[in-house]
Amino acid sequence: MKKYSMGFLQPEDIKKFRRAKDVDNLIKILQNPSKDTNTEKIDIKSTLGKLKSDSTIRKINAAQALGELGDRKAVPSLIVALEDKSWSVKESAAEALGKIGDTGAIMPLLEVSKDKHHKVKLSAKKALQDIGIDKAPYFLKYLLKNEDKTIRKWAIDTVLETRDKRATKPLIDLLNEEKYTYKIEVIKALGIIGDKIATDPLINIVKESEKRTKLAALEALHNINDEKTVDIFIESLDDKDKEIRIEALKALGDLKDKNTVEKIIKMTLDEDKEVRAQAIRALGELKDDKAIKPLLEALRDKRDKFIRKAAIEALGKIKDNRALKPIIKALKDKDYFIRQSGVVALGRIGDPRAVKPLINLLNDKERQVRLKAVQALGSIGDRRAIDSLYLALQNYSIGITEARIEIVKALGNIKEKETLDILQKIFAKNINSGSGEFKNEILESLRKVRMAINKK
Repeated sequence: MKKYSMGFLQPEDIKKFRRAKDVDNLIKILQNPSKDTNTEKIDIKSTLGKLKSDSTIRKINAAQALGELGDRKAVPSLIVALEDKSWSVKESAAEALGKIGDTGAIMPLLEVSKDKHHKVKLSAKKALQDIGIDKAPYFLKYLLKNEDKTIRKWAIDTVLETRDKRATKPLIDLLNEEKYTYKIEVIKALGIIGDKIATDPLINIVKESEKRTKLAALEALHNINDEKTVDIFIESLDDKDKEIRIEALKALGDLKDKNTVEKIIKMTLDEDKEVRAQAIRALGELKDDKAIKPLLEALRDKRDKFIRKAAIEALGKIKDNRALKPIIKALKDKDYFIRQSGVVALGRIGDPRAVKPLINLLNDKERQVRLKAVQALGSIGDRRAIDSLYLALQNYSIGITEARIEIVKALGNIKEKETLDILQKIFAKNINSGSGEFKNEILESLRKVRMAINKK
């Protein structure tokens, strides 16, 4: 904002006081049209009086000074100044109120934020930001009802940033206003805050609203993660809209209520493939034995690779050995995403019977598949992988540091004397070359293997 100077003052005088951080003299200049800056202390009452002056410049200077002083006694006079004929006075008064930070100024500032002059609008918005709705959450609903979309956005952004639970009640109050047109913004904010007292009002929204509002409410309930929401998510599985069904399945997966397994299994037969895939993912999150059979059936789906991929990932999370042979078979799939998912799943299951198939994939044509195979072999920790991992290390280019580090990490998880010998050999070979990160990883793996061997 532009700072005004009184005509008889040279700009250099103000610069001098600013450089010296001479607050008293700067405030005195804003209060008194006098060159004498070395007399009495600041007088709040005389400064307040200047807002009633006919001089626009004096009003501006007085408002600026009161903002710097930060005394709450100035708030009523500054609120009156928000109605001044001069946009410059209104701008200065709004800025001062923001600096003082009194929540009593919020409503007047909201009114001024609708001013025709853009500088007054900007100053009022900045003042509202300076005061902060976290200090006065009651005013949040007025901010969210503001006609200016930038103020509404700022209010929501502040809620998202602070996650202040005191804002929950005013947000819920807004949901109950039939004519309020920004419900989706409020619903999203309630979801981010995550206060469980919003659960029942949001459930009512799901039951009574059209698709967009219903979907936003389901997403908010998903974020809140209250176990009492299970029933509304189960009901939503019968919705005609696939987005609603997908969101309900996401939430049920995260809630991990095993009483919902049968309902979710039925959704693996949904007419929409995206819904089927999400049902499969949800079963992976629940980790229930009842899910094994339908997941193995999904893995045999030749029509859709995304269904097969989701099934492999879910089976890997459940870690049931019944999935071992079907997943090993999937390692021969033409689609490298399927092979990669299979490798990761086998690493999670951790069955030594997967070692040989995983060793074969160290020569896969896709780099990511090879890298995941290295990590899976490290997770299983079987000594049969030692020589193959060492050979893979020699085959990798010196420049592929990430792959070399992953191989050394995998070797570090195989707690055998042979591993110790191999790691020492690798270190000796790279002592004068290779990256520092790679050498540090070799030393760390050596330390881990030595400790494990010493404990045997």
